Amino acid sequence: MRALITLVQSTMLLACGGTTDIGGRLDASSDAPMDISPDPGEDTTVSMQPQEAPLTFRILNSTYMDLYLDWTFEGRTAVHGMRSGALVTGGANDFSWFHPSCTEDCDAILPGGCGCVECEPMLPSARRLAPGESVAVTWTDPVVYHLFMDDCGCFCAQDTPLMGPCVLVVAGVARSGYACYDCVVDGDGIITGASVDGTRFCARTSTAIPTDPGEIVLSLTGDDCGLWPEP
Repeated sequence: MRALITLVQSTMLLACGGTTDIGGRLDASSDAPMDISPDPGEDTTVSMQPQEAPLTFRILNSTYMDLYLDWTFEGRTAVHGMRSGALVTGGANDFSWFHPSCTEDCDAILPGGCGCVECEPMLPSARRLAPGESVAVTWTDPVVYHLFMDDCGCFCAQDTPLMGPCVLVVAGVARSGYACYDCVVDGDGIITGASVDGTRFCARTSTAIPTDPGEIVLSLTGDDCGLWPEP
């Protein structure tokens, strides 16, 4: 039984993104780097399954104050993902649920070519979330995106099917305020011309992949945002 539990733990840490031969040992009580070498004779082949879309991320303001989401791309930059155990295995392993803006697809770049893209800056916007209010951001494509640097020093986006079994950490990020540039406020709480700033408020939750398409609630409480880079 212990061998089975250990195999499942290492599967959760390594399988996201398509790895199929995983094996290894992880002591859940230790922060030491994981030994991923399989035991002799151990069957480390795992049946991989794709995550189906759509998944809805519901960002909930659980604080007592108004918070503001970056709504320049309709909330797509307010939701982040990272493979569980990435800090243990030493890799960044963070990804975007949505295609990064102003970024070429890596598959479209010829060997030795450049993926540099010049784009007109988007007019920023923010979405106000009152205390107790929530808003939904939906992932509709069955792929996630990783950024890679090409030979010219520009980033391109590589789409990857989201495969399990694994555990992902999903996060939502909001700010305590915004800066205004000729702002226009509509009736849905969207402030066109506003750029979010101020204190970051974060929500994190772990979810097993694959999961039945449904809703994942991200409750913003002001917890530590240390895992996530500045947006």
